[in-house]
Amino acid sequence: MPTHSQLAAQLLRDAAAFFRTIAEQNEPLKEQMAENAAVFEEVALLVETNPMGELPGSEGGADHGHHHHHDHDHEGGCCGGHDKQDKEGCDGKGGCSN
Repeated sequence: MPTHSQLAAQLLRDAAAFFRTIAEQNEPLKEQMAENAAVFEEVALLVETNPMGELPGSEGGADHGHHHHHDHDHEGGCCGGHDKQDKEGCDGKGGCSN
């Protein structure tokens, strides 16, 4: 029987697959859906490998700024914390000045 974190990771990966399907079928949403898929995949990995871990810079484990920060590039390139068309300030690794 899967653990809660294993189930959560699988649900996140299923959602990422859904976003990729939407991206393939809808060119105007492709970039945004690819970004969503990358974020969901990343969170699935975090939930699976470190279910009690906290996000850097957050208090009590909640990141109410809605920005995720990490040390690697992902498909979408931008952190998702602002309008995808406004990429000025993005470092391509999840950190933004916007």
